[in-house]
Amino acid sequence: MSTNAHKKEHRLIQFSIAMGTIYTTVGIAWGLIIQSGIILFDAIYSGVSILLSMITMYALVIISKDDSFDAQNIPNSRFHMGSMAVEPLVNMIKSLVIISICLYGFASAILLIINGGSESANAFSGVYYGLITALICSCSWCFLKYFGRNQNDLIQAECEQWMVDAIFSVLVVLSFLLSYWMSQTETLRGLARYIDPLSVIIATLYFIKVPFNRLLISTKELLVMAPEESIQNDIEKALRPFVSKHSFSDYFVRATKTGRQLSVDVTFIVGDSMSHFDIQQQDSVRKKIEQRLTPLSENLWLSVCFTNDLYWA
Repeated sequence: MSTNAHKKEHRLIQFSIAMGTIYTTVGIAWGLIIQSGIILFDAIYSGVSILLSMITMYALVIISKDDSFDAQNIPNSRFHMGSMAVEPLVNMIKSLVIISICLYGFASAILLIINGGSESANAFSGVYYGLITALICSCSWCFLKYFGRNQNDLIQAECEQWMVDAIFSVLVVLSFLLSYWMSQTETLRGLARYIDPLSVIIATLYFIKVPFNRLLISTKELLVMAPEESIQNDIEKALRPFVSKHSFSDYFVRATKTGRQLSVDVTFIVGDSMSHFDIQQQDSVRKKIEQRLTPLSENLWLSVCFTNDLYWA
């Protein structure tokens, strides 16, 4: 990846951290003033997101210094096989932390309901908070969505986070409006104090889906599992012409996607009739395969081997 692309990633994360700091500061102050559980949960959620964004920034620094593709630098490199595993590792940590926050918020809301609920001092103040933060989150989400549309999983995870926060802010507005309406209705007044913790429960059950799905993807990448079926089919489609053209006996493909890096290991079984398949011919095949596979990933790690013994495949 080019230096300009890395700089763009850093600017997007810096923007996310700056907006998250504003969001968290407003949320904590507002939540303490009107004693609202859902606002405080929202603020804490955003505050942790800032710390996670800083971890993302550090991960981008490590990835940008990856020199494993340069054979001359391998002896001095800390990552001989590339540092792309840093990306799913960071996404896994972020997902686990966010899932933990959601579970904590869920448990706290349940205990609050058991203890009789809670009542906010000012419903309209909560509505104003929700509208302001919804604007902040929506603008941040649209900004990252537009300028980070072709970026890696780390940027996409940041974008998803702002989308979740935007929906949460809308939920805050609906929560306070419903609470106010119920408090003004004689038959429902006693239930109004349960709206705040119920909103937290609904929010946590909804929001936990995004980090959980991201956790599954990251775990799959860290376990070096095969990429999605569509990528495997594209790889097979790109290799078949070489088998027929050079009359290889067979071939085996191993592939995995780790972060932004697609690793493909191809072993061709060369028949007895091609036992003199020289180095120049092999390198020519490698170059053509690289040209065919590069569109699948701009960070392609390709290994192409030739053998006459099935054991080495």
